[in-house]
Amino acid sequence: RGSGGRRQGSARGCVRERQIMAATFAKEVAALIRNNNSMQLAQRLAIMSTDTSKKQFLDWLSTRTYGQGLSECERAMPDDWAEVVCHTVKAASLKRDGNLLDAYTHQEAAFEAFLRVFKTLSRHWCPILKVLV
Repeated sequence: RGSGGRRQGSARGCVRERQIMAATFAKEVAALIRNNNSMQLAQRLAIMSTDTSKKQFLDWLSTRTYGQGLSECERAMPDDWAEVVCHTVKAASLKRDGNLLDAYTHQEAAFEAFLRVFKTLSRHWCPILKVLV
């Protein structure tokens, strides 16, 4: 009985650790947005980007619904940006899994969300358009 409790506690700890790692990517992206670092953000959002925190977020998101991923992103950044980031990462996850139709749908939604954000931004943010198209 004692070891079962430890395993259950360990499983909860592992889930919490994955959530913390997933939140790291969202916080890093939010910092890039706040610092107007469009080039770095474009690199991080590129569908083939494989940096460690994005990979951890992608792995975490692949076991969650889009809504759960969006909630995690919304904790770190404005809603429209959260949609851009979450749809982009979900597209990468689905592409990796070979689900190209759904990946395309999420990439298209990321583009539409970015257009809403872009209305208030300067041309400085154009590199992101390149990775979303």
